[in-house]
Amino acid sequence: MNLHEHNPYTGHYVTRENLLEDLRLMKLANVNAIRTCHYPQSREFYELCDSLGFYVYDEANVETHGMGYEPKRTMANRTEWLTKHMDRTLNMYYRTSNYPCVTLLSLGNEAGNGTIFYETYKALKALEKDGMNRPVVYERAEADWNTDFLNPMYPGTEWLRRMGENYSQKPIALCEYSHAMGNSNGSLDWMWEQFYAHKHLQGGFIWDWVDQGLYDKERGWTYGGDYGENAPSDANFCCNGLVNPDRDPHPGYYETKHAYQNVSITPVDAANGVFQIFNRNYFTDLSAYTVRYWVERDGKRPFWWFKHRKKFTTAPQTGEEFQVKLPKMKKDGQYRIFFEVYTNRDLPLVEEGTILACDEALLKCTGEREARVVKGTLEFTNGDTQVVVRGSKVELVFNKADGYIKSWKVNGKDMVDPAFGIRPNFWRAPIDNDYGNYAPHRTAQYKEVGKPESVNVSKQEDGTLLIAVKGQGVRASENYTIYPDGTIKVAVHTDPGTNKNVEIPRLGFRMRVADDAFRYFGRGPVENYWDRSSCTFKRIWNSSASAEYYPYVRPQETGHHTDTDWLSIGGLSVVRTQEHPFEFNALRLTVEDLDGGMDKSQTHLCDVTPRDFTELCIDYRMSGVGGYDSWGSRPEKARTLWSTESYSYSFILTPDKPEKTIRYE
Repeated sequence: MNLHEHNPYTGHYVTRENLLEDLRLMKLANVNAIRTCHYPQSREFYELCDSLGFYVYDEANVETHGMGYEPKRTMANRTEWLTKHMDRTLNMYYRTSNYPCVTLLSLGNEAGNGTIFYETYKALKALEKDGMNRPVVYERAEADWNTDFLNPMYPGTEWLRRMGENYSQKPIALCEYSHAMGNSNGSLDWMWEQFYAHKHLQGGFIWDWVDQGLYDKERGWTYGGDYGENAPSDANFCCNGLVNPDRDPHPGYYETKHAYQNVSITPVDAANGVFQIFNRNYFTDLSAYTVRYWVERDGKRPFWWFKHRKKFTTAPQTGEEFQVKLPKMKKDGQYRIFFEVYTNRDLPLVEEGTILACDEALLKCTGEREARVVKGTLEFTNGDTQVVVRGSKVELVFNKADGYIKSWKVNGKDMVDPAFGIRPNFWRAPIDNDYGNYAPHRTAQYKEVGKPESVNVSKQEDGTLLIAVKGQGVRASENYTIYPDGTIKVAVHTDPGTNKNVEIPRLGFRMRVADDAFRYFGRGPVENYWDRSSCTFKRIWNSSASAEYYPYVRPQETGHHTDTDWLSIGGLSVVRTQEHPFEFNALRLTVEDLDGGMDKSQTHLCDVTPRDFTELCIDYRMSGVGGYDSWGSRPEKARTLWSTESYSYSFILTPDKPEKTIRYE
């Protein structure tokens, strides 16, 4: 982890209590190494790291990034500056080299490479000779001889895969990676698949630990550009931490915790209860931990299945198979097993009973949905501007001009806000990474929903009524099947809308309801996305639209959940079909409330006022958040929706209980 000294109330002055809180939260996230970017820290920091067990990547106070890296421009080749560089490098060394935690010695950060860094490298190597012989590293040396590690900044998974498969002569440790700016840290799971697969890939230091925002009682967290006119500013670019300024963990913190966990449990023969536990530690066995596990069917834990516990003494860097007792699993449904690894004694900064690792596996999934029996009849009026559907229990109005459900009543009750209706939605409030790669401009066509080319309505043989919308691209085909009991099945097919391949922010619908509290069977409890969900469990969760908002320093897209089978809010349920689980957001805010504009605006917590309704977004998928960096890289292509691809999806809106509805289509 890259760590800056920062306190939202005192600036760069931090106390021992601040340091201990940072180190405690890092321990809970399974962080074991800290880079002192980009200068040595206080002596107290090293003393604490010695006693608490952190590796330290110690860095000299050298950076001349603004001079550029070209050989004729960089300070690295201006020999008149050698004594100044050497002074700072040796000052770092003599001041901190006797702390056992200091493991890597860095010549500095982003200062080009040349004669000066050849000399500072040789100076440190001479001091380490016949001593600890610690590696001396320097990122800007790249593949030059004056670094003992390759420690580049911000590569992606594909680069790691290539470097892992094509063995390098030097170990690789990323001095900065997974830029944690706002809603970020996507595909961290894929990166760590490579780290664990190839031993010479040593890991990396996430940029960075804490959002460097300052507290303002009126605006909330403030950042660059908030202090003085025409002041040099990169907006919220110093707010790229895994925790907020007050150390409240970002959702990405939990993804980091899962990627870094030192104990993994994976299925060998899940159906027969055979799994493998692997100890990723290098020096300790697993005797300090206990594993508890349990099984759920359709997100519910039956009264006859309690949590079970196992203990292991698995040696470092080894794995062993073990067997668990499984229930009979005779009833139809999804059976999942969940594992939690917790401490059975106090460890440094970690209390007994703390969960440090978790995994899950699907054991069995059975059960065909029954054909729905249609009872009752429906009538409709097909006018010039709208279609009106009526039955003994339902009244639905469809807006033909815009192609969406204008109102939906069941037993006389509005199921959604009739002032907004149920309308298609392809836009998300841009996140910091979107602005960094210019996604709002590139994907602007999806901010507004296009008009349909035709709307047709017809009665079906089974007694349902079909409203068919035809158009182009993301609105190629939308079919709304209305049942006499008020249930609506929405089925969508998209066609490639352009020869130019452009990301689609999301594919789905949105509506508004009055209720705040909701319940769902999907991934939680923290927000999760296509490329950031490995830390979550698929279970039944209770939440609220108010609680789902995460207060990133600069407001942006938040509160998403993936792999959802059903969602219940008030008297409305959303249920998956056999095709695909759905994703959703439920917030006391609209997409527009969190949208910073086509070009990033200077927004703060005070600019976001909760609404008196819940905006519910039901998605086939939302493109990933990305985060390899925040100034150009995009989410992985395989975790992105594309305009040149076709997608089909469906879901059910119903006044019934979701557990009942999910058994039929």
